[in-house]
Amino acid sequence: MDRYKLEHYSKRIKQNSAIKNFCISKILQHDPVIGYDADQLQSLNYEDLLELAIAAVNKNISITLGAGKDFDNGFDAKAVIARVNSYGKRYSGSVKCRHKKACYVMLYENYHDKFYFFAIPTEDLIEVDIPFYLNGHPNKNNRWWKYECDTFEEMCKISAPKEDKTNIFEDLFE
Repeated sequence: MDRYKLEHYSKRIKQNSAIKNFCISKILQHDPVIGYDADQLQSLNYEDLLELAIAAVNKNISITLGAGKDFDNGFDAKAVIARVNSYGKRYSGSVKCRHKKACYVMLYENYHDKFYFFAIPTEDLIEVDIPFYLNGHPNKNNRWWKYECDTFEEMCKISAPKEDKTNIFEDLFE
């Protein structure tokens, strides 16, 4: 059945299931009376589930579904999957962030079936690329990794992104 390229779809099933199941578990853990059960939530896209999960954890924000932002604190939610790119030379998660003040980013890494969480200031940016080595381990020699959060809950409770105080000139001489 090679004509169907089932390996590709099997990978998609695995990653989409992992993301949906993670978000649904967070929603029901933090707000078990949200108004939907797990079966109903399974019908939503994982991007929608991420928004609900963030709001379930952070009771101080509301979903707005506004242009350029999903929450009333100005943040947008982004579910990202690390992918091989640049003709097999790079492996990274790309976050589209045009017209976004800041983004809550939940990044899923396939090789190790692992989630990473970020609260990134994205104002005036079009895209943020979070790199990994080709073996799936984080390549933390990149400025975006300083916005990594230890847990999903930590990410959700950030109400304003940390300022980027990187001084490139000083970094050259450290």
